[in-house]
Amino acid sequence: HSFEVDTSGWFSYGGSAILRVPGGQDGAFSLRMTGPNSTAIFGVADSNNWVTNVPAIGTRYRLTAWVMSPTSRGSARIRVREYLSGVQQGQTVQSTSVTLSPTWQMLTVDYVSAAAGSKLNMQIRDTPVVAGEVFQTDNISIIIVDSAAPAAPFGLNVN
Repeated sequence: HSFEVDTSGWFSYGGSAILRVPGGQDGAFSLRMTGPNSTAIFGVADSNNWVTNVPAIGTRYRLTAWVMSPTSRGSARIRVREYLSGVQQGQTVQSTSVTLSPTWQMLTVDYVSAAAGSKLNMQIRDTPVVAGEVFQTDNISIIIVDSAAPAAPFGLNVN
């Protein structure tokens, strides 16, 4: 997902404010998140979950996002959880965190599904060092890299 048009498909959490801003990793715009007046974890989550119907147990997804911060504070990571009928399936999986810097850095994590017919919830999170920390994300994708059942590759990279 690139933020060339708007911020649809994403919502803020943890008291953050989101805004589409100039300066993207992929194109001319990215999504900026400004944290609350605390050092609580904050970020964005995919609204209405991009993956709404996992085809089979054992389907391997690769989730990727690019992050940066002009103030070079805190650390960012991807977190993914799987839900079936509102109940979490499997474990919460997180990418390795990166220390934010003014240079775009890629976050990536693989997730192997625990249930067929489930939904994946993706979050891009900042663990801030100071209150009101700011970071940006862009060029977000989810693809199937290995499927336990015959299925067409699922990829989302919407402009």
